[in-house]
Amino acid sequence: MRVKLTAFASAAVLVTALTALTGCGGSSSSSGGGSNGQASLTTISVSGASTLNVGDTTQLAASGTYSDGTTKDITSQVSWATSPATLATVSTSGVLTGVTHGAVTVTASLSSVTSNALSVNVVALLTSVSLNPIGPGIVVGGTQHFSLTGTFNDGTTQDVGSTATWASSDKGKATVSAGLATGIAPAAVTITATTTLSNGKTASASTALDVVDALTPTPSLSGDYAFALTSADTRGPVFYAGSFTADGKGKITGGIEDSNSSSGVHQSVALSGTYFVYPDGRGSITFSANAIYPSGVIYRFILSGGNTYGKVIQFDGRQTTKGYFELQDPSSYKVSAFSGAYVFRLTGIDAGAKPMGQVGYMTLDGGGNVTGGSVDTNDYGTITSLAALTPRTYGMGAHGRGTVAVQSANGNANFVLYSVNGSKANLMQLDAGAGALAGVTELQTGGPFSNSALTGSFALQLQRPPLVNENGYDRREFASIGSYAYDGAGGMTGTRDDANNGTSNPLLDITGPYATSGQNGRGTVQATSSLNFRAYTFYLVNPSRMYMLQTYNSATQGSLNAPVGIAIQQVSGPYGVGSLSGAFTVDLSDLTVSYTEALMRMAFDGTGVVDGIADLAISGVVSSVVLNATYSIKSGSTTGRGAIVLPAPLGANSYVFYLSSPNNAFLLGINPDAQGSFTAQ
Repeated sequence: MRVKLTAFASAAVLVTALTALTGCGGSSSSSGGGSNGQASLTTISVSGASTLNVGDTTQLAASGTYSDGTTKDITSQVSWATSPATLATVSTSGVLTGVTHGAVTVTASLSSVTSNALSVNVVALLTSVSLNPIGPGIVVGGTQHFSLTGTFNDGTTQDVGSTATWASSDKGKATVSAGLATGIAPAAVTITATTTLSNGKTASASTALDVVDALTPTPSLSGDYAFALTSADTRGPVFYAGSFTADGKGKITGGIEDSNSSSGVHQSVALSGTYFVYPDGRGSITFSANAIYPSGVIYRFILSGGNTYGKVIQFDGRQTTKGYFELQDPSSYKVSAFSGAYVFRLTGIDAGAKPMGQVGYMTLDGGGNVTGGSVDTNDYGTITSLAALTPRTYGMGAHGRGTVAVQSANGNANFVLYSVNGSKANLMQLDAGAGALAGVTELQTGGPFSNSALTGSFALQLQRPPLVNENGYDRREFASIGSYAYDGAGGMTGTRDDANNGTSNPLLDITGPYATSGQNGRGTVQATSSLNFRAYTFYLVNPSRMYMLQTYNSATQGSLNAPVGIAIQQVSGPYGVGSLSGAFTVDLSDLTVSYTEALMRMAFDGTGVVDGIADLAISGVVSSVVLNATYSIKSGSTTGRGAIVLPAPLGANSYVFYLSSPNNAFLLGINPDAQGSFTAQ
């Protein structure tokens, strides 16, 4: 019996000991609890940096305090949160990353316990600055406010002009203080704003400011304007033709446009938008988004001809586009306004995206019928001469928009026509998938024609066609300008300058025969130099103006690229440096892969010095720079050939030009290859 009692007593002691051990609570638990006597989590304290740069990281810490007074690092056990969540992110291990600027609060939670709110100021770093507007113009005594926009590393922007130092390149021409520029005397100056970036380095932004005396008439847009534009970049050529209405107060109140590109044809697309004009005749047009411009488009222009004509480039950095607009005569918005023989020139691509050019004439009867004509074609070296146009039709409508159908041995073609007046219209092909041709047509006058009708010197320019990709590279034609003198008896002499993808053929002496037919003004001319041979077909618009097509089939002479051009009789010669004097509008198109388009306002002093302002669109970047250049023309020149040296970024090279008059000239650049024109403002 004693042994049994001892065993029973031992078992009772063991049960008592286990019960006591269970009730003592043991150690603290990270999960809070407390229902079984464990120490519970009572508070969470979050700590860390109070500021954080966008893109940087910082380690946060979370400390838990328990009901028994103990503490523990629970950084990796809590759930982290930021508010607003868009300003910063935090990992499960408590690493906070700055996303965008602003005040963010960070909290941590565990077992229904939420921490204090840690305030962190997320700071965006200033990385670059830009100056706006780009290249404005003011009159002497006028003012222009500039804003300096800072771009931060979170993608946001804000005005930082108040932190900048402002400077003018010539305080005698314009001053600037706190972003407000004042015109002092006529000249183009550079306005610069400099500030300090977040990394401690300085950053500057500059643009040109054009200061002018008040022009007469005051530069403005009012009325209907027909326009023709061409884009040419790695996506291939795109042609645009249309008409817009400017209300004289800054609004595009109506308009219509057609386009033709590799992506298809758009017809009769409505236009609206805004515009402004600077006192120097430069300005900007913004077309609102539509089927042709899904994001809208911005163009820079410069006016000449008493506000009747404007040269245009695209100025929003999306692609390079050039062209012109011209004031329309609303009385020509009818079929009867077009009657007679109309000479045309067209350039573009065929259905296989190869370069194609055409010159010819068509006869319109004033009643909607195309009654005849002829066309000469260079389709990537395939020459078709004097193909007859068979009878078709034409029509006219609102905004001067019409259509004209032509048929020849080359097939059927349908064009949209935008009237400038009864003597001139822009043309663009509308046939989807059949290629794209665009150009101009003018009423022929002064006939009948013969060799004796063609006398005197003509300044000529053969314009580059759209780019063509051949064997993996962009091939370009010989761009040419020159002066051909016709003797009235079938003989021609002259000079010409060629540019061929960086290789120049300067000042070639040219000789050759020419022949002109009767009523239709069609003729041919052969041009032989010591380096090459060219053959052209031309159609006379009148005895002092002709459209030309290169028709000699030779890959080495550029004919595969179907160059099309114009020749204008030279007047008021002989020429010298004093022949260029006053303000001119200048357009320049680069022929290299940088896709440069430039508009310039140049002031020639008549002694060989020129200054002005250039608006540039170079590979998607737009800017305005001051021009200081020199020019020369040999005294007594009968050809009107001269040279001008333009500064960087326009190549810092000599450009050649040929005057057709003291008011107009053709321009050619060699290495970099470029071409353009001068027009008196």
